[in-house]
Amino acid sequence: KAYRIKRPRQGEIIETNRPNPSDYEIQMEVKAAAFGQDLDIYRGEHLGGYPRIPGHEFAGVVTAVGTKVTKY
Repeated sequence: KAYRIKRPRQGEIIETNRPNPSDYEIQMEVKAAAFGQDLDIYRGEHLGGYPRIPGHEFAGVVTAVGTKVTKY
């Protein structure tokens, strides 16, 4: 599940897919996230495209790696 900002000051909880990582990607299970700038986007105070799933500052556990990933 994820929280998606539909438009300023309006959001919803949605079901999301969990795709396999591509060659140079990793997949993480997010354990904690910060939403500083995302609050500005929610309030419509920052130019961001909608709809948008917030949470670009996070920490978690690596659960899968792409075939060409050499770290993690």
